[in-house]
Formats: sequence, structure tokens, C-alpha cells
Amino acid sequence: MTHYDDTTLALIALGETSVAADQAAHLSTCAQCRAEVAKLGAVVATARTIQGDDYPVAPPDAVWKRIVEEIHRDDVPPASSAPVADVLPVASQRPGRGRWAMSLAAAAVVGLLLGAGGTWTFARTATTPPPTQVGQVSVSILRGLDTPAATGQAVLRSDSAHMRTMTLTVEHLAAWPGAFYEVWLMDLAHNHLVALGVLGADGRGVYTLPVGLSLTEYSAIDVSLQPMNGSPEHSGKSAVRGTVTT
Repeated sequence: MTHYDDTTLALIALGETSVAADQAAHLSTCAQCRAEVAKLGAVVATARTIQGDDYPVAPPDAVWKRIVEEIHRDDVPPASSAPVADVLPVASQRPGRGRWAMSLAAAAVVGLLLGAGGTWTFARTATTPPPTQVGQVSVSILRGLDTPAATGQAVLRSDSAHMRTMTLTVEHLAAWPGAFYEVWLMDLAHNHLVALGVLGADGRGVYTLPVGLSLTEYSAIDVSLQPMNGSPEHSGKSAVRGTVTT
């Protein structure tokens, strides 16, 4: 069996490529490729929640001032009461070594500051979910819409203070050539959606929820039947839907 290459899997997760009809059957039957698309889809969903204010911010001017002062301080020779030797030590013949070492250290510090700044900015601007107890489990029931006979169950787990997973099981879904089922979280008005990933051919899937995603705001669970046309948009055909229970 020939699997999709990494580039094709990434493009499918991004919704930026169409899948030929003869390849669509492979994705609908290959658990390995579906799992890879689901993993990449979770990354895409997280990335799409990032706003402009979430990017790293420049450190204050005081940080740069301290770095410059440290570099200049390295150039000042230490005070000594001992007579000046006629022959310079070997180490003193390398005046640039200390400056370069400090410059590299300063660059590393700036990198850490920028990284920490970006992390802090994201944590500050992202929607903070309500506090959850580690190990907390809730169960939500999904009922059929466009597929009346279908039923589902979503189990939400708080694996850690910042890690939540949703295990979804849907039964009585019909298999459609050239189409697949995708899992979403959306607001009750159905205006804002977050794609979690592709549902397995067996009607099961485990999804990592993006950090900072509010289940109070995105409280509807939806499974849609998606044509393999490369569009990242919701098809408008919801097989089952339910409400998050927390």
C-alpha cells in the first residue's frame, strides 16, 4: 500500500489541496494516513487561534542598555598594583575573545528574553479557560442531524493543568466515497469554528484541544461530512452534534 507523502498530508491538513478521486478511497481506509492528518490538523487548529498580539514582543530598552554596559565593562582592564610586565601574557594577545564571548552570551540572553516574551504574550492574550481539576472527566452526548440514525459520545479529560483531550465515538455513520468526517468545536451561534481533526473510519478519534480554547465559548461539538475538495470550510452537512458538558 502506497501512503501519502508528508507534503500531501500537510496540505490536506491545511485544506490547501484537493484529493483525486482514486486517492480518496485510500484516505478513507488507511488508518495511518488519517492519523497523520489528524495530528497535523490539531497543529493547524492551534496555529489558527493565534492572533497578531500573540507574537513575541521586543524587550524594554533597559535590557539593551544593560547588555551594552556588560560588553563595555569587559573592555576595561582590571586594576592592579603589580608592576606591568614587559612581556604580555599569551591570553592578553587575544583582545577580542572576551568581547565575543559576551556578545554571544548577550545574544543568547536576548533570544531567551524574546522567547519568554512571546510565551508570556500568548498566555496573557489567549482566552483563559475555567480552572479544571486534573483527571476531571465529563461525557457529552451527540445526536444525529443530517444522519438521524447516528449517535455519538464525547469524553473530555483534563490530563494536566494545561492539557485536555477529547475522545470521540460515533456510531451508524455511512461511508461516502470521496468524503470524510471531520470534528469541530463551535459556538452556539455556529459562527466561529475550530477544526480538531479527521474522524477515523471506525468512528473513533482522540483530539488534543488547543491551549487557551474556552469550552464555554466553543461549547458545541460537531461532526461534518466533508468532500475531499481541499476546502478548509465546514461543508454545512452535520452528521451529529452535541453540547460540551463540563
